[in-house]
Amino acid sequence: MPALDPERIAVLRELGPADGQGLLPATAEAFRHEAEWGLRDLRAAAADGGGEPLFRAAHRLRGSAANIGASRVADLCAELEAAGRSGGAPGEDALDRLEAELSRVDEELDRIQEDLGQVQEEGQ
Repeated sequence: MPALDPERIAVLRELGPADGQGLLPATAEAFRHEAEWGLRDLRAAAADGGGEPLFRAAHRLRGSAANIGASRVADLCAELEAAGRSGGAPGEDALDRLEAELSRVDEELDRIQEDLGQVQEEGQ
């Protein structure tokens, strides 16, 4: 299963500038920034016992993940939201699984953007 929804990536490439990349580069950069800060906030919230801060951090990252088509990240964030909503902390491996999935997304974004760059070079 791919880390990113190919249909969502196609939509992001079609929106915005007509350069073959569209909104994908800006969306990828925003997602990477949110992922970095989101994971930091989630770890801090978990260390403090979870609850509302965990819910808020997971909710924010979930929206960003959905925007770029990282459905597995969004699903993992939903689990963290539920833990925070119930006032609890995440399971021991929940943040590790999220971090691993974020790495997969990052690698796939690199691959997609590299492929797009090669296509543009060939077209010139």
